[in-house]
Amino acid sequence: LKDAKNMVGSFHQPAHVFADIDTLDSLGKREWNEGFAEIIKHAAIRDASLFDAIDAVAAGKGDIVGLIRRNIAIKASIVEQDEFETSGLRALLNFGHTLGHAVEAAAGYGELLHGEAISIGLNAAAWLSTQIAGLTSSELERLRATLRAFSLPLHTPAGMGEEEVLRRMMMDKKFVEGNILFVLLRKLGDAFVSSDTHTGHMKQALEEIRSKAVALANLPLPPTPPLSPVAEKEIEKEIEKEVVEQEAEAPAVAAETVKEGEGEGEKQNATQES
Repeated sequence: LKDAKNMVGSFHQPAHVFADIDTLDSLGKREWNEGFAEIIKHAAIRDASLFDAIDAVAAGKGDIVGLIRRNIAIKASIVEQDEFETSGLRALLNFGHTLGHAVEAAAGYGELLHGEAISIGLNAAAWLSTQIAGLTSSELERLRATLRAFSLPLHTPAGMGEEEVLRRMMMDKKFVEGNILFVLLRKLGDAFVSSDTHTGHMKQALEEIRSKAVALANLPLPPTPPLSPVAEKEIEKEIEKEVVEQEAEAPAVAAETVKEGEGEGEKQNATQES
């Protein structure tokens, strides 16, 4: 749908899950990176030990097959326990997605890849978790550092308005009577669904991820370092050289100007005589 995601759908569980690892070789760097937003999400909500494995893959020396297998197992386990989204457990998979989907829609589908938008949502949800759920600032930075390792964005695009993101978010299926079922982290690997979050919290989270983007964009340029005495002398020599050259050229330029003036005068006299 134009304005929101996951508004229409049906439940149909797969009989088997196949992961063709070779197809990953066909991905561009940006598409490869954005896929890790979901992997990082699984680490955040269910298995904090995965962060080391993810960092190893980012460094080009990890076990990508084992990482994929573990992520499939995490998602399958959650879905099996709450197949039709009745207990609230499956909602844990929405960590970072409430604001992430809203940012994705506000940007215009196709402007941000899904994983890029979810990365912004993960940053916002993790930051809010430090404010109202007990996540430590060091754990927040751990998550952010892993997102950065895959060049994933942490802030909303420049010029994106808060009101537009909130408007999109209010279309989310988890938004009920001003409150939203929002996934937070007590610590990395320990997520829960909060029914106490509201639009005020969302505004705070958006301000956090927006204000930093603006601040970075408006940072003043660093002061120009003073020149060394040697550099100053070199510049003075260059200036003196240019002055001497200009003075040497001045008589020739003046003579050429006089000559051109005389030529123009002769042309005018000839025109008047004719």
